Amino acid sequence: MDEGDPHLLSGFWSLAGLFAPLDTSFIALLNQEKVATPPSNAALTLIETAVNSALRASSELKDTQKANLRVTQLWLRIILWQLRLRFGYLQVAEEAAQSSMTYHYPLEVAKDLVLSTRDLPVDSIKVHGVGLTEKLFDIASAAVDVLARVPITPSSPHRMGAGPEDDLNYMRRLITRLPGGNSIYDELLDKHIQQAVPSMVLGGGTPGQSGHPT
Repeated sequence: MDEGDPHLLSGFWSLAGLFAPLDTSFIALLNQEKVATPPSNAALTLIETAVNSALRASSELKDTQKANLRVTQLWLRIILWQLRLRFGYLQVAEEAAQSSMTYHYPLEVAKDLVLSTRDLPVDSIKVHGVGLTEKLFDIASAAVDVLARVPITPSSPHRMGAGPEDDLNYMRRLITRLPGGNSIYDELLDKHIQQAVPSMVLGGGTPGQSGHPT
């Protein structure tokens, strides 16, 4: 790493900040291993706070760094949400202290993903390989799981503007343009949608002039 390049340094420290709060027990949970003592909701909240504050100003980052960091941060939010679901920490929206503790939260993450990647060239995402494609697939799959089990209500994050189907359409079109997208993850996502929400129809779409999903 060129220690004189402020972009590289900023990206490095941001990436380190995302993973710094993840200890060995968290990694074990991530790998579906059993742990002696499950994390408390308070412990997950501390990790979440660290993850949310890890990224530095975008002006200091290159597009390739923005793509990796933004998608990884959103993916970690989904992982934390899945752990809260697994250990029974989620609440209905009216009782939750914050949206990340609600059942609808993956829909909010999906919306954030659209907003945080639509200004980036597809190549800046593609360069990271199949690993980032898999993270996008995980986020999309979590959103599908929510749509299959939790009805959209006036208090849901999509009560105004584009709906969750629009965000899923965007993510699916993006996935098909990334490594492993057409050959693996688009088919997996389609099967998941057909099994979980068979009434949902996601269209294709023509990428914009920059080659980015629209």
